[in-house]
Formats: sequence, C-alpha cells, structure tokens
Amino acid sequence: HIWHLSDLDGDGRLDLGEFVVAMHLVARRRENYPLPERLSPELRAAAEAANVRQGVGPTPAGAALVPGGSSVAASAPTAAFPGGGEWELDAETMLQYREIF
Repeated sequence: HIWHLSDLDGDGRLDLGEFVVAMHLVARRRENYPLPERLSPELRAAAEAANVRQGVGPTPAGAALVPGGSSVAASAPTAAFPGGGEWELDAETMLQYREIF
C-alpha cells in the first residue's frame, strides 16, 4: 500500500520526491498510525516540489506544484492528510529526508 501511495506517476519506480513520501509513510506507520487511503494533495505537492528542486521532471499530466513553483525550503509547505494532523510533513522534515536519502 505504501508503494501504491508513493508511486505518484505509476511507473513502478520511485524518484526522489516519491521516495521521500514513502519514507514518511513508513516512519508514520512505524509510529502505529494507520495508512491513509489516499495521498493528500499537500503531500503530493511537497513530493513534486522536491523533484523540481532536484531537477527531476514533475509527475505527468500537468501535476500541480507548490503555488508559485517555489522550492520546499523557500516556501516551507506543510503537507498533511485531511483531518489527520498526525501525518504532517513540514519543510524541515522534508529536508532531513532529502539529506539522508
């Protein structure tokens, strides 16, 4: 289920942003949070912004980026699942994942 949620473009491979999403979901699951049924638009946008910052193409079909096309560090978006603040992924956490992976 984590792979399905994280593989945003359905190509069977994870790019940087998709990998960050997967690791975030794994970390939250290990903290005993249930997995969401769908990836939130905010977390999807954070993953796509990480790809843009790394020079990886955005996901297909004109996927939306963080408003204004700004980077994760510059805009400091918070990604969260609707009604589930426990799934928040702030800019600092996103940058930590980028440094590790």
